[in-house]
Amino acid sequence: MIVNLTQITLTPELIALGVCDLSPNFFKVLGGLLTEKSNWDDFTYIGKKLASFAVCGHNCGQSPTHALVSGDLPDAVVGVIRKELSYYGVKLIKVNNDNISYTFPGDCPVPALCGVTLHGGKVVNRVINKALTEVVAFDHKVNGQPVCVRIAGKPELEAAVAAIKATGAAAKATARAALEAAVPGLAAYEAASVAYSRAAAAYDRASEHGYPAREAAAAERADQALQAVFVEYPATKAWSEIQGYTQADNYSKSAAGDAADKVVRGGGGAAGR
Repeated sequence: MIVNLTQITLTPELIALGVCDLSPNFFKVLGGLLTEKSNWDDFTYIGKKLASFAVCGHNCGQSPTHALVSGDLPDAVVGVIRKELSYYGVKLIKVNNDNISYTFPGDCPVPALCGVTLHGGKVVNRVINKALTEVVAFDHKVNGQPVCVRIAGKPELEAAVAAIKATGAAAKATARAALEAAVPGLAAYEAASVAYSRAAAAYDRASEHGYPAREAAAAERADQALQAVFVEYPATKAWSEIQGYTQADNYSKSAAGDAADKVVRGGGGAAGR
């Protein structure tokens, strides 16, 4: 199951945090606008809240495998969310919307927009009349209010959005194929890694009530299965280490991991040791 954090439903808790959208322009944390200049504690706080929302508050009783997050979010927030979700074996997918242009009809009910063409629109979701509605949002404002256009019922926008989604899906598929070629055994590693993460999490939860022999055995089997993948596909061991570096709290290690990750995704391969 994929949890789409770009389509979150507002809850009292999130409203209390001032979260009404996943765009930086709408993030308010502890009374301050969340920007690249925000305090690191702000990034950590909101990142953990959103990760918790994805795993526990929005999973409809199922265990999510992936979470989508807006590409407009500051990298620091995305980094915190990715690190938190990785503990549960949930992969983060960062979504970037292409810019959309739209010309308002001459009989638009808003006089200031009649016949006006706006550019730079983003596909987002807004709560309109208590329903989550897909719209194209523009930076342009009328009487201090941001301009949003419903997508449904407008063929030109529906086509543009469909093209954006298709392009994004194709790009993800291409990137995935390239990564699998660079890291032989990637799928086997990911499956074993998720199984181990969940078994380890189950062990941690059960250990609060004494020594959990059953969970300990399950975690041990999951670890053995993961180690077997490393032996069969040495490149996955290197890839695992790279991913560990990207999630390190130490900035130098994290930067080194990000650099190595970029090389591998660029076709450099994750050489076995």
